[in-house]
Parts: sequence; structure tokens; C-alpha cells
Amino acid sequence: TATTAAAASFYPIGTPGKPWTDDERAQWKAGTKIQRSYAEEVVEKLQSLDNQHLEVIQYGALSHDPKRYPLFVVKSRNWVEEKPALLVTGGVHGYETSGVQGAILFLQSSVSEYVDRVNIIVAPCVSPWAYEHIQRWNADVKDPNRSF
Repeated sequence: TATTAAAASFYPIGTPGKPWTDDERAQWKAGTKIQRSYAEEVVEKLQSLDNQHLEVIQYGALSHDPKRYPLFVVKSRNWVEEKPALLVTGGVHGYETSGVQGAILFLQSSVSEYVDRVNIIVAPCVSPWAYEHIQRWNADVKDPNRSF
């Protein structure tokens, strides 16, 4: 059909309607490249946020390159169990730049308006490999939004 032909030209790897094979996933990953710096655009900005109201915590790292891809959360320094919690996430998909930079901008400019009323926890870049490669999928060729 015309729809299948259009999908095949848009997705040059695989067969429409069928899951990719290991070889097809490897082919896709081989075609990706780093297009921006997670260290410069995210990690460096987070380090300046560790202050009297917030603490920056490394909670893990991507297993395929832990030094390049540490994972961070920024949370209220004075967590109070009785307060409601505000969770902000960004960068579940790497091509969603506004979520990552918006979460950081919130921490840089607006968090003081909320810190006395709620506990704050921000995971600004859930998928740093995808962020650097500007891709929806992560390094394991999986959609992080389908992996909760």
C-alpha cells in the first residue's frame, strides 16, 4: 500500500509493522553520532545549583559509559515529609531539548518561589545518551517512555 511504501522510505531500516532484529538495531545505532555535549549543556549547569535550598545528587550512571553519562537529580536540601512533592523530569527523549533546558531554567530562576511550600525533585535529563545524539531512543535502542 501507499502507507507501507511511505513508511519504508521514512524508516530505511526494518520492515514496517515488524520489530527490529539485533542487526537492524545495530545498523540504526551505527548511524547515530554525538551532536551536542551533555557535560557542557547539563552537568556543568547542575553543579552551580548546589546551594542552601537544593542539593545535586548523582544517583547512577548509564552502564555503557558511566564516566560520560552520570545521572543526576536535584532535590530540596531540607526535605519535609509533611510537604507535598513536586517532580519535574526532562530529557526522557533526547530530541526534547526544551524539557531538559526548561527543567534547568526552572531550577536556576523559579525554584525559590516553591521551595518553602513543596519538596522539589528534578531529574533534568533522564536519557543523556539520547540527549547528546538528539534521538528519541536510548543507546539500547529502546524508547525510555515505554520502559517505566
